[in-house]
Amino acid sequence: MFISASIFYKKVLEQSPVRIVVIEKSGKLVYANFIPPEVFSLLGGKTIYDFIPEEYHHISRENIKAVLEGKGPVSFNQWGEVDGKRLLNRNKMSLLEERGEEFVVVVFEDITEEWNKENEIRENEERKSALINATSDIVLSVDRNLNLIEFNQTLAEIYQRGFGKKLEKGQSVYEVFLPSDRLKMAGVYEKALCGERLKITDSFGGKSGMVYYETVYHPIYSNNEISGIAIYSRDITEHIRNKEKLQLALKEQDVLLHEIHHRVKNNLAMISSLLELHAFRAVNEQTLDLIRSAQLRIKSASLVHELLYNNSSLHYVDFRDYIFRLCEAVEMSMHDPKKNVHIHLVCDPLELNLDQGVPCGLLINELLTNAYKHAFSKKDEGNIYIRLIKEGDRVSIEVSDDGGALDPNFDPEEVVSTGMILILTLCQQLEGNFTFSGGKTTSFKVEFENRNLLHESTDR
Repeated sequence: MFISASIFYKKVLEQSPVRIVVIEKSGKLVYANFIPPEVFSLLGGKTIYDFIPEEYHHISRENIKAVLEGKGPVSFNQWGEVDGKRLLNRNKMSLLEERGEEFVVVVFEDITEEWNKENEIRENEERKSALINATSDIVLSVDRNLNLIEFNQTLAEIYQRGFGKKLEKGQSVYEVFLPSDRLKMAGVYEKALCGERLKITDSFGGKSGMVYYETVYHPIYSNNEISGIAIYSRDITEHIRNKEKLQLALKEQDVLLHEIHHRVKNNLAMISSLLELHAFRAVNEQTLDLIRSAQLRIKSASLVHELLYNNSSLHYVDFRDYIFRLCEAVEMSMHDPKKNVHIHLVCDPLELNLDQGVPCGLLINELLTNAYKHAFSKKDEGNIYIRLIKEGDRVSIEVSDDGGALDPNFDPEEVVSTGMILILTLCQQLEGNFTFSGGKTTSFKVEFENRNLLHESTDR
């Protein structure tokens, strides 16, 4: 019998890491290389079924039968438990004939570690596949030869629709993308393979117009060397088109606002012309003075709209330019050939929005015309000083003159003239502080915050 084989070979088998069992047709154990002889002798009558889980009994009988019927070696995997550890064995059954008797040799190879590694790789692949296929964006990677390593379903479907072919791993990216882009893309791939991370927006002609993609190329490192490129591409066509629509809408809005400012300026000019007709029929100097004052106020408001109409931006007005032009208008309107009055202007660069530009212009107009009217009633010459100072977000406007001194009891809030009421109202509109001082030089000063500057700071 087989058990009488050479002791030498028995010892070789007993030292093998692979478990070998020899069984009879009935499944009775004849030999096991991993069981010491003294222990094996105590297992008389034991079968292989006494050592494997019951769930595997049926398949073991079927496989033993197949081997005995000459259907060749049979291999199958089987889970078991040894010393409390769950192990996976690769079982191979083959026929052994010895001295007219038939036996089945069962080789048990522990492949638990191999299975665990393969399972880990498989799970990682599944996680990676789930991750790259969870997006509608294009995801792919290529090796140093620019052949496809991985790609997601999105790219596969786009390729199928565009070329009518199935995308395969190992294909060159130059087979996947349009030949016309080869020269441009070659430079991109070269930079990425040199370690540069790039973000590029590309446009392609499609059936429904231009299609835009934003693509990121990121080097893949392996053992501190670049082994390929990871590529992520996002369709931004809708974003680009919405941006273009928004820019067009903003441009149309700017055109409309320019036209509005132009029409407001023209309407104010027409009102001023109507007042001029009334001035021709004025019966006394007081009426004429009221009409001229109204015309200057209209001019100061109209000038803001005129500057906005001619400005590249509709959000603010160059207020230094505004003051120069306002002073010219007031000087022309208030000019008296019998008097020699000079305006001296010191003005920092300043930008004001429409909400502050109009009241601020009206305020300067009132202070300037008041100085012309009242400061030099008893003098034939003098000076008016306008100082506009900007410090951070604070604006200071001061109008002073060297004409006659103010009444020591002068109180702006008690003055009921239209001009002074308008000055105080405009200061409130600007949320500013109004102060004045008398003496050799009479000075009126307004301080307020530049809201245009504050909004810019907040936006940033």
